[in-house]
Amino acid sequence: MPVTTTTAGEAAYARAAAAGKINLIVGRTVTLSPDEARAMRPPAGERVVMLRQAHNTVLLNAPLALKAGADGALPNRFSGTAYSGGFVPDFEVVIDLATTKFNEKLPLLDNHYRSDIIGVIEQAAARDHRMVVGGRLFSDMPGSPAERIAQLAQRGVPFEMSVGLYSYTREAVPAGKSVSVNGQVFHGPLNVLRNGQVREVSIVTLGADPRTAVAVFAR
Repeated sequence: MPVTTTTAGEAAYARAAAAGKINLIVGRTVTLSPDEARAMRPPAGERVVMLRQAHNTVLLNAPLALKAGADGALPNRFSGTAYSGGFVPDFEVVIDLATTKFNEKLPLLDNHYRSDIIGVIEQAAARDHRMVVGGRLFSDMPGSPAERIAQLAQRGVPFEMSVGLYSYTREAVPAGKSVSVNGQVFHGPLNVLRNGQVREVSIVTLGADPRTAVAVFAR
């Protein structure tokens, strides 16, 4: 299910959810018609990296370790590397952090669903050619996805983090050519994503960037 980026798309999503065509509790089961799915797509002129394995999307995910707090308290803090600055093999891309924009504070979402805010990124910065983040997981909200993620993590379920990059430009590097990005030299074929904006970070179950890590812990 792609992240919607237009008012019409948000309205179409709301209608589908109200009609029971999107299961928001168990596995995000989607039963949309082709027309409904098309209505939720972003406009053709807006290019989006939506962190979900589908056509024209890129996954940039980080392993996420959730640890129980004292006396069994649910984890509610996290910090770590959201993007390593390296090559993402699943999609053959590198993100140019020197031209990527992001606010210091960002929403933390569940699986990139805008209606499921599960925390907040309180610090986001580019350091040593990596994107590092830290913030709070709202695991103290009874019945929320954040609480369920924390509970599952305490039972050993692995989770990861995923970063959403929007409105990027793409530079294709063909085979036999090389490019310097994020303090490293990369050899084609690959694509360099430049001038994008990170607008959200999500907790997900699948990842693509193997060189990142995030730790979540109780205060």
